[in-house]
Amino acid sequence: MSSRLVASNLTAHDFVGRSDEPLPDLGPQLHRKKVAQAVKAFPDGISTGDVATATGLSVPTVRRILSELEREREVYSRSHTQKRILIWYPNGRIIHQYLELQRELRGKTYRVTVQEGRSGPTVQIQERRFSLLDGEHVEGAIFVDYESIDDLCALLDEMKHRYESYEAGGAR
Repeated sequence: MSSRLVASNLTAHDFVGRSDEPLPDLGPQLHRKKVAQAVKAFPDGISTGDVATATGLSVPTVRRILSELEREREVYSRSHTQKRILIWYPNGRIIHQYLELQRELRGKTYRVTVQEGRSGPTVQIQERRFSLLDGEHVEGAIFVDYESIDDLCALLDEMKHRYESYEAGGAR
């Protein structure tokens, strides 16, 4: 019995085609992109080994890239207790391209999207960085339930007023 997990009747082998030849070494950014695409192709989850098979990369390389993507909140993992393996899932899918904004604010780029969450719509706020050497890179991200956006805005507004009061000497 294969440990390969499938989603929508696809296997990792189907994802990259029928060739048994590994993909050529195209550089770390392309490896990251391939790993992210493999996880996104299996919204019901894919194992580390199956991502390695789908991308032609080694398991240690895939494990490192998946850990980076998890820190950047592009993917998340759950432990499959019966098989003692991690299963990787893409973080929410954007509901519609209209629900994606990207702005540069004081030299930092922010990307805000409304995504399908496990319990309803979720807003993801990412801080992104671009360099010629590394390409685009997520510096950090938060997820907020869509229903909590007004509360988050009120919290930020309260912090802004507290800081302004502090700077004016009112809270010292």
